[in-house]
Amino acid sequence: MCSSHHYHVPGEPQRVENLIDSITSKDNTLLAAIGLIRANTNNMRKDFEAAASSIIEVDPYQHPVRNPTRNADISAIAGRGSTGVDLRFHPKNKFFTLPQDQQQELRQWLRTKDGKKSKKEFFMKSSNDKRGDEESKKRNADNTQEGN
Repeated sequence: MCSSHHYHVPGEPQRVENLIDSITSKDNTLLAAIGLIRANTNNMRKDFEAAASSIIEVDPYQHPVRNPTRNADISAIAGRGSTGVDLRFHPKNKFFTLPQDQQQELRQWLRTKDGKKSKKEFFMKSSNDKRGDEESKKRNADNTQEGN
């Protein structure tokens, strides 16, 4: 009896199609990512892992915040370049670990309006983090002095 039932494991293109057909979100960013997949950008329509990765990057699901003072902050990614590099500002120590072709693509992207904006936001965030750390250290020092 079992020999009369045949099941075909879906190939990569069918898995990608099943994935994007199962999404019912109206989030514009997610819909744009799905559009890139359907347009076969970077051959994603035939590569399930690449398609899933691009969707995960823009997943609109918001996890509940347990500790509002300790939010993770990841630099916004403006997209992925043709070399596979995340188009965002990378600190020097991370930048120089990238392959030469990705470094070159990032250098070109950082000259664009979006690249300059990403770099500015990174340094503003870094400045605010340092200021917050200094204020925290000062409060801790004041509290220690009061306890003595």
